[in-house]
Amino acid sequence: MKISTSKSEAMVLNWKKVECLLRVKEEILPQVEEFKYLGVLFARWLGSPLERGEALPSRRSSE
Repeated sequence: MKISTSKSEAMVLNWKKVECLLRVKEEILPQVEEFKYLGVLFARWLGSPLERGEALPSRRSSE
């Protein structure tokens, strides 16, 4: 498998901030606290969107 290090990031899912050096060949990937993938926000913390200052998505009625 070929990994593009210029398009890759590392993230640790933990309550406490943890530094984890992820090395691919000779490069260390940058560590991030959150990223969005296919419209889903992945974050290091496990808080609700309101705790993060985000608006909740509106619900549409099925009428």
